[in-house]
Amino acid sequence: MRILVVDDYAPFCNSVRLMLRDHQVEVALDGREAIARLADDPAFDVLLLDLNMPGLSGLEVYDHLQRGAPVPGTRVIFMTGGATTSLAAERLGAIDAPSLEKPFREPELRALLAGKAGTR
Repeated sequence: MRILVVDDYAPFCNSVRLMLRDHQVEVALDGREAIARLADDPAFDVLLLDLNMPGLSGLEVYDHLQRGAPVPGTRVIFMTGGATTSLAAERLGAIDAPSLEKPFREPELRALLAGKAGTR
C-alpha cells in the first residue's frame, strides 16, 4: 500500500513510517508540499492528513484536492492532536473520512488502513 503522511512534525512522520515499515510510506511536511506531490503523482492509496498545520491545514489540503480531481473520502484519514476548532470539528463530521487522535498506536492505524485496502 502506498501512503502519503502529511504532517509538519518530522519526528512524528518518522514514527508513522516505522509503524508502517511494510508499506511504501512517503512524507510531506506541509500542505503545499502535499498538493505539489499529489499533482505530480496522485497514485497514493491513503492520505494521512494532519488537521492542524501551519500554512495549509489538512482540511484545506482536502478541499484543494476536491476542487481538482476529487479524492474520495475513503482515501483520507485525518489526524489530530485534539486541539480543533468547533468549525473544524463540524467540517470533519461532514466528510466521510475517519480520524485518529494523536498519539495513536500502531494497531489503531493498521485497523483503519485495513478498511482502506484496495480503494482508490
